Order: sequence, then C-alpha cells, then structure tokens
Amino acid sequence: MELRSLRTRRFLSALLAGIAYFVTGHLGLLYPAVGSTITTLWLPSGIAVGAILRLKRIALAPIFAASCAINLGTGLPIIPTLSIGIGNTLGPFAAAFLLRRFRFSPSFSKPRDILLLSASGVAGMMITASGGVASLWIADLMGSIDPKQAWLTWWAGDTLGVVLGAPFVLTFGRSEWRALVKRGAEFAAWGLCTIAVCLSVFVLNGSETERALALAYLPLPFVAWAALRFGTLGAALSVVSTNVIAVYGTGEGWGPFYHSHPIPSAVMVWFFMATTTILAWLISAIQTSRERASAARRLLERALSESALGVILTDTARRIT
Repeated sequence: MELRSLRTRRFLSALLAGIAYFVTGHLGLLYPAVGSTITTLWLPSGIAVGAILRLKRIALAPIFAASCAINLGTGLPIIPTLSIGIGNTLGPFAAAFLLRRFRFSPSFSKPRDILLLSASGVAGMMITASGGVASLWIADLMGSIDPKQAWLTWWAGDTLGVVLGAPFVLTFGRSEWRALVKRGAEFAAWGLCTIAVCLSVFVLNGSETERALALAYLPLPFVAWAALRFGTLGAALSVVSTNVIAVYGTGEGWGPFYHSHPIPSAVMVWFFMATTTILAWLISAIQTSRERASAARRLLERALSESALGVILTDTARRIT
C-alpha cells in the first residue's frame, strides 16, 4: 500500500511539473526576444531540470508533452514541434545527469553547488538551443532571423532558466515553507517591500533615460535580505519574483532596460537576471554554511561540557595543542 501511495505521489508530482512547465512557458513566450518562440528567460528549463532531479525518469513524459503543447500553441507544424520537444527534454536530462555525476547537493549548502548548477545548465542547454534552432531552420521557419543570434538567445534564456527555476523546484517542500511561516511577519514585510520596489523600478519607472537606468539595481538589497533571512526557498522566491517583474516591465516597454531595439534590451535584462540570481545563491550558500558550522560548534561544546572524561586536542603531527 505504501509503495502504491508513493508511486501515486510521484505521478502527481510529475504531472504538476508538466503543468508548471506549460504555464511558465506560455507566459515566457508573451515577451519573446527573437522571433515568436525565442525568449531571454525560459523558466521551463529550470522546472524540467529540478523535476528530473527529484522524480527521475517519470518526469520526462510530462515535460515532453508540455513542450509540444506550448509549441503547437504557437502555430508550429507537428514535425518541428516534436523535434523541439525532444531537444527540450534531452537538454534538462543531460544537465540533471551531470549534476548527479558530480554529486550536486540540492540544499545549496556550498558555493560549489551554484557553480555545478550553472555549468550543467550551460552544457545541457546547448542541446535545447541546437535542437530548437536546427528544427526551425530545417523546417524553413527562421525567416530573416540570424541563426547565430537565435541560438545564442535560446541558449542564454534556457541557461538562465535553469539557474533561476531549478533551485525553486529543488527547495520546494514542507520544511522550507514551515521555516518561512515561522518568520511570517518579516516575510510578509519583505514581500510587500520587494513588490513595491520592483514595480517602481521596472513598471512605473521611465525608459531610456540615465535616471531610470540608475535605479535598475535598487532591488538587490531585497534579494540579499531574502537570501540571508529566509533560506534557499526565500532566495528562490526573491530571484523569481524580481526577475519576472523585470521581464514583464521591459516587455511592456517600461523600466530602465527597455530599448527600441530588442537586442540591447534583451542583453541588459539578461545581465540583470544573471547578477541577481548569482548574488542570491552565493549569499544563501554562504549563510547555510555558516549556520551548519555554528550548529556543529554548539554540538561540540555541549558534548565537551557534558563529558565526564578528559579531552586532548592534537594537531596533524600528534602534538598536543
């Protein structure tokens, strides 16, 4: 009975991952950077990597189905839709394989985990970008779009989606939400302040002016606040909310990153998202390491204080220190 219940939960989790993939992908295509199918932020890639790491092979089918559904919704023919779906599934699978191979820790307890996630995303998303651009090119759907520009934008958007979205999926759990509930008042204050600042900077702010650009990094202290106080889930929520509002404002023609030409606008948004994401995860990893070291020290002090025996400390040469 327990095994059947576990399988049911895994199936429902995989189905939920496919729905999340479809919803975020549909929203992401509302603000494409190149053509009508290539965007600077593709959160579904991160959802796919996180789901495969947590659920393994059972997540592959929902991810493939969701990718095909998104592309069919844009009017793509069935053959390029299927080939893009295969690439969008193989890329996250390859990234997840590399993460397991190099013993990646989903708790993000060390800066090494951030580097591993970034490197695996860079490598795995080459598959999605290559498969997607090749599918469009073979089907003669590129039009006047430069294939190199399309590939670079596709790869950059998918890679950033991995770094941005995968940690949210990996840290999403009951224990993390309980930790946020314990800091309910502070978390609510942080959320209101973050949303207010991001809307002021990226939506209500003017465009293409020096004054507007000077306010672009005003949300960074709030990202650091979440990473320091609310753990990995708080860091994930901060980078997702901040960057989604930044992309929305830029896509609507507002904020400091908007430019009349889409390429400079996409580049500025991409660098902002990369900066906020790396900052949040590095702070979160350092904070987690400090908390674990502090807990280990308290445990050692308690053990020493309650021990009835003498304790001798030595160095590596066995000299008593």
